[in-house]
Amino acid sequence: MKEKKLSRRNFIKKTAITTGAAVIGSQFGFNILSAKSKIELTFSTMFPTSYFWTPIAKQWCKYVEKESNGDVTIKFF
Repeated sequence: MKEKKLSRRNFIKKTAITTGAAVIGSQFGFNILSAKSKIELTFSTMFPTSYFWTPIAKQWCKYVEKESNGDVTIKFF
């Protein structure tokens, strides 16, 4: 198999494009990750409270709140 050589010009182009994409992407990424906003979700079910699935759903809501360190709160109806 013949190995394709990379010219100096193409190497510089690819390096500049990759570096530029990384810089732009990291700026947007840091802005998204640094935003600490609280999220409030609503979880509703049509089942009565005596149904076996309802306590499991309530546990799941509490689990999500605990794992998100309070950033996500879920109103259960």
